[in-house]
Formats: sequence, C-alpha cells, structure tokens
Amino acid sequence: MDINTTDIMFLTNKKLPDISCEQSIDTDFTLPDYYPEVSKILKCLTEVGIMTKQVNDGVVEIGGQAVITLIYADSDNGINSFTHTYPFTKSVEVAGATENSFISVVTRSNLINSKATAPRKLEIHGSCTLVVSVSVFEKQKVLSCVEDDNIYSRCKKISYNEPIEPISKSVFIEDEIHLGQNQPSVAKIIRHSAKSRVSECKFISGKAVIKGDLFTEILYCGSQSNKPMLITEQHGFSQIIDCDGLDENTVCDCISKVLSFELHPKTSIDGEVRTIAFESKVCLDIFPTKSAENAVVTDAFSGCFVADAKKMTIMSEHIADSISENYVCKKNLDFSDGMVSEIYDLWCRCTVDYASGDGGDVLIKGSVIIYILGVNSDNEPVFYERPIDYEYRYAVGETNGKIRCKPNVTIAAVNYSQNQNGEVDVAAELSVKTTVYTAEEINVLCDISIDDAKIVDKDTDTAVILYFAEGETVWEIARKYCTSPEKILTANNLENYDTVCNKMLLIPNV
Repeated sequence: MDINTTDIMFLTNKKLPDISCEQSIDTDFTLPDYYPEVSKILKCLTEVGIMTKQVNDGVVEIGGQAVITLIYADSDNGINSFTHTYPFTKSVEVAGATENSFISVVTRSNLINSKATAPRKLEIHGSCTLVVSVSVFEKQKVLSCVEDDNIYSRCKKISYNEPIEPISKSVFIEDEIHLGQNQPSVAKIIRHSAKSRVSECKFISGKAVIKGDLFTEILYCGSQSNKPMLITEQHGFSQIIDCDGLDENTVCDCISKVLSFELHPKTSIDGEVRTIAFESKVCLDIFPTKSAENAVVTDAFSGCFVADAKKMTIMSEHIADSISENYVCKKNLDFSDGMVSEIYDLWCRCTVDYASGDGGDVLIKGSVIIYILGVNSDNEPVFYERPIDYEYRYAVGETNGKIRCKPNVTIAAVNYSQNQNGEVDVAAELSVKTTVYTAEEINVLCDISIDDAKIVDKDTDTAVILYFAEGETVWEIARKYCTSPEKILTANNLENYDTVCNKMLLIPNV
C-alpha cells in the first residue's frame, strides 16, 4: 500500500577515524663553497608542509616537503645556517574515503639526526608523523511528514546548524621586507619563519571575504657583526572566494596554515642587502554551517495493519559558544651557570594533542616547544630545545549533548627574561579560536511501509479498555494497543504524548 510521505535531505559531515603514519626523511646535501665549513652542528630544524592531497580509489595521495634548516657553528664560532628542501609523496589507505572527501593532514616532526661526514657533507636521517583526517559529506533521507489514515505518526521540529561542504583555498602572498636606516645590511640569514592568523571571515552574497595577517620572523647577522639580529613584521592579506548559496547568515571556522615561506634577498648597486623579498603559500580551510529548521518523524505505527518502520540516528548540532581569547602558559627553564650567558633568539611553536568536551567544558591539551639560540660563558654558540605542556579549559555551561570543536591554537607572542643564575622565565601567549558545537542524538524514521494483507493482532471485542499505567507515556501506551494517541488524550483529559502516567486510563479501542 502506498503511503503519502514527505522527505527532507539531512546533511551530515561524517568524520572517519584518523590514521597516523610515518614518513621517513633521509637525505644528504653538500654546502656550497661560499659557505663556511661545519665545525659543530647546533640544531637541525624541520618544518613539514603538505602541498597537495587528493583521494583516488580510497587511497589518500599526499604530496609534501620537509624544509630542513641546519644551524651550525664554524671554526671561528660564527653561527651559520643552510636550508635544504626534501620533497616526498605518501599514499594512505582510508576506508570510506571518496573523491569529494575533505582531507586535512597534521604533521609532527620526530627526532632528526644530522651528521657531518665531511666539513661540507651532511647526512640527515629521521621521520615525521602524518595524522590524516578525512571527512565525508553525506546526504541522508529523513521523513518529515506521514499523511495516512491508517498510520499514527509523531513529529518533532528541530533547529540545528546544517554543515556545508568544507572549502580549501590556497593564497599566495608576496611582499618585501625593508631594513631600517639604523639596521645593518644582511650578511647571512640564520633562520626564517612565518605564521598566519585569520582575523575575519564572513559571507556576502555568495562570496567568502577573508582577512588575515602573515607574521614573519628573520634572524640574520649584519655585515659588521656576527651577532644575530631579529626582524619581525606583520603583513595583512585578504581573499575573496566564490561560495554559491552562502549568505550573511552563514557562520564558519576558518583555519590558516603556512605551507611555504621562501626568501629572496635583493642586492643593491653598492653590494648591500637591505631588502628581502618573500613568497609564502597559505592554506585556508573554511568550515561553514548555516541555521536550519525542519520537522522530522520520530516514530510511527499503524492501528490496522502491520507496519515496517525503518529508523536511523541523526546528530543535530547547535552552536553552543564561540571562543576567541588568549591564554598564557609559563615555565621557568633551568640552565646550569654558564650554559646560556646571552640569548640571541628565542622562539616557539605549539601543537594541539587533544581537544574534546569534558563535562560542560572545552578541554584543549598540547605543548609549546621553546627554541633558544645563544652563546655560553665561553662565547661558544649553543642551542637548546625545551617543551612546555599546557592545558586550556573553557566553561561552555549547560549543554544537551556532546561537545565538539576544531580549535585553532597559534602563538600570539612570547616573552622571556634571564636572571644571573642562567634561569630563563618564558611566557608564551597562545591565541585560541574555535566554534563550539553541541550535538544531540535523535532517532528518526527514514522510511515506512505497511502490509495491508496483515492485520494487527488486537482485542476488538470491547470499545474501551481499562488499563493501569505504571511509568508509561501516552504514546507508548497507544503504540502498545495500536490505537489513536489523540483519543487517549481526549478520553483521559491529558494534553501531551510525553505525559508519564501512573494511574488508571481509558484506552479507546479504535
């Protein structure tokens, strides 16, 4: 028998289980003749960037590069560095991944061993961890209305934030850094890094307008001194991305990440380098949602025939809160007397190791890695690396379901001071931004059919049944006796299907 039903498509962003894998970094290189020979390796830093990612037949193909920066001392105790790029590809099987899946890859550098086999010959051996996350955008058919004289249905109106397929866009930023009049010209660059942060993301008439900043750091030695100097600058950027169907009511999380940062020093006519051009590739991942409201059928049964109702569970998500605040983590780094007599540069990077709901709170755990470059009491170059664990907690308040968030934690600032005993007090200010969602599980019907050849088995000898209810709702009783829940309400002066009854009831035998 045909049943008159109305369907809606309920959109979900299904996250597949994360997969962690190791990518080896094994390479060697030779320093150019115009670089000083290696006397002592101070540190081998590795920044891993993911340049391409796609899915082919359930296999995620990843193309990336490891930028290896070798910081070393020469025979005159001068600090030098050399950068080597190591490209790689990685294939990861992910069950359930499709070509339209959204892929994100978090990279973590592991221990890197560097060895000078000759004054200019270096061997690098190590690995990095790739954590591959895949989200599949799915449409599920859900019943929103059942209109049939033989079926009693129960509907519920739900308001939720409907996920929209994520958007990934690369932005190329080109600019120049000019030295001030009182700054010496560049003789050699020790290290350079960049980080990005989105300050605004909004939707206007089918377009996403994104504004952000690129924060650059360059540590260099001037032409008159081997003592490194740090240049920090902020470069604004904006991007407009076409997003059909999205409007001012769309909200989103936007996460930016620097994939590459390359310097191109410019030599003037007089042979000095006072301008440094750079190129940077920044990836913008946009996770939009929009408010939606629909009726869904949560249960249905027939009072006459045997019905087959197919059920499923959907996750109705709501925006519970939005976090945008700074969090400071501090630590005293203890060094023996003379280990670090002067700090030339101190910088850090942070990782998010855990993010989840903890009761009514958002809990984020991670670590901040502190890097220190300086000299000891003998004026010899030294390099140290120290971790700081942090735990950030944010009270969301009362929620009706599970808490979910995708936090974006970046370094906003780092301050330090050194006392006479060599101890270094470090305060790293973290910028924490995320939208907090609370998810509620709802059991709904996705299909229903009845067999008019099979009549339900019920007592038809009496018009009214006397029934003593014990902790049962009106709807449960009506379902039990295959009768009209509306007539039970009317016969017993009740108002709601969810009324829990603990008394004698009249059950009209329809």
